[in-house]
Amino acid sequence: MIYKFFSNIEFLFSTINDSQLWFSKVEDFNDPFEWAFPYKIDIEKNKADIIKYVKDNSLHQPPQFIDYKINEYLSNPKKLEDELNATVSYRRKKGVCCFTVPENNCSILMWSHYANNHKGFVLGFNENDMNLVHIKDWINGTKISKTYIKNVNYEERLCHINPFDKDRPDIKEVEFIKSPDWENENEIRIVSPLHGLHDFNPSSLKEIIFGLNIPENIIQKFISYIKHTEKLSQVQIKQCKKHERELKIEIKYYEF
Repeated sequence: MIYKFFSNIEFLFSTINDSQLWFSKVEDFNDPFEWAFPYKIDIEKNKADIIKYVKDNSLHQPPQFIDYKINEYLSNPKKLEDELNATVSYRRKKGVCCFTVPENNCSILMWSHYANNHKGFVLGFNENDMNLVHIKDWINGTKISKTYIKNVNYEERLCHINPFDKDRPDIKEVEFIKSPDWENENEIRIVSPLHGLHDFNPSSLKEIIFGLNIPENIIQKFISYIKHTEKLSQVQIKQCKKHERELKIEIKYYEF
């Protein structure tokens, strides 16, 4: 099971009624190091690679131009690094949806930061049954693109990629690296080739957990809807509760 925090109860109806989740652009995240994997060239090791790169990308150019570009890059490899970094456009279309582990359902920090001080909610999914696909990515009833899921790795080091290194890390691996400052989130990340709304299999939704500060009448309205919606018959309703003796919260089944 994986769990997703939502900041506003207003998002609950559209999510469970339409069976859709939003995948954000990386640029919209609050961490400036998200997917920050700048190119770094080893001038001693990659001299021959730079020469070959210029020649392969300078077809129909006069020899003087080719010699000029080779000398320019060899004397200032950062210029080539900057030019290559500027061409990394694949991330512009991708989308990310963030989840966490079951243990974080009782995290005071997570509820405060990602559920608007308990005015939001949490959804629990069976990740093996979600069948996520972008709403515009169906062709003749078949989904074209595929999402991929992985636990985030928390590392201190900024990952650089040498574009000429045959053993360079897979870019998909770098998509799951964050600073240890975020380690308490225990993030599980799903990445899609496209950002925006994605359909999910309704039967993969297993739990709804309401925050402490959601009015009772609002909860009752959602319970009534869920009870009368066949595709949500498997959903368990839970709620945050303050522990009676300790400074922590508990997740309890909702008492009807």
